[in-house]
Amino acid sequence: MPIDPLIGSGSVRSRRERISTREALRWHDSGFVFETADWRSEETELEWAADYHLFILTNYGSTRVTQVRGAGQLAFEGRDKPGALSFVPAGVDRRCSYKSADLNYSALWLKPDLLKEWYLPLPPDRLTINGHDPVIAAIMVALRDETLSGEIPDLAYVEQAARMMMHRLSRLDRQSRPDAGRLSRRVLSAVDDYIRSHIGRNISLSDLSLVTGIPVDTFARRFKATTGYTPYAWILEMRVRCLTERLCEKNVDLGHLSMELGFSSQSHMTNTFRRIRGVTPSRYRRQFLSDS
Repeated sequence: MPIDPLIGSGSVRSRRERISTREALRWHDSGFVFETADWRSEETELEWAADYHLFILTNYGSTRVTQVRGAGQLAFEGRDKPGALSFVPAGVDRRCSYKSADLNYSALWLKPDLLKEWYLPLPPDRLTINGHDPVIAAIMVALRDETLSGEIPDLAYVEQAARMMMHRLSRLDRQSRPDAGRLSRRVLSAVDDYIRSHIGRNISLSDLSLVTGIPVDTFARRFKATTGYTPYAWILEMRVRCLTERLCEKNVDLGHLSMELGFSSQSHMTNTFRRIRGVTPSRYRRQFLSDS
């Protein structure tokens, strides 16, 4: 029978394939699925996508040839070997070709929503194929051993294992990138969108951490490294930019603007604007109106 992945959709074409001792565990409504199996195939072509993140570990055995493409790009070409570790992000289409496969693998599927609940960093948005990491591999082996022992691991055990794996993966990904320790444009855009839509409220560092899915301390450090601003200073900067635009309107009361834009008082607004722009809001308005 073909080795159809447990989650997602696509197509599988195999020749002389055999699967044995396939064990799969699901925890009801938990967002986790774990499986381990022996797999042999002379040749297999797989095209697949799923809305779950996926870890795969080759426990033992190998392939003669493995080729994997993701998002139209060649991600790996070589051989599967013992200890080879792969990560497939949710939603990424992968096209895989295997020849002379004879191996045992383990796989852990998990819902992306779990990362938001755990306040973990965003995972890599690219395929990681046949990499090596002893920490993640050891966790996967422990899950496999628990599964083969005949006793279903507790959900809390599996959840903690998945947390550690995702945290480790994100850390390794940051270290491997030339812009390690910095935030992507996608994350910065999400921060700006949140600030604009909540400009009149008290925006906390925890709010921005929740929006990005990055722990508070990590977010604050990486935001400063990327923008040169602390998160609080950037919120004030955006409030001043919004105030600068509104001062071009003739009949808007300054006290009303201070409340609308989230300043603690009109005097706080005036002092902040003068510190950043070099003039008070009233003077800026008079200059603008006289020039226009």
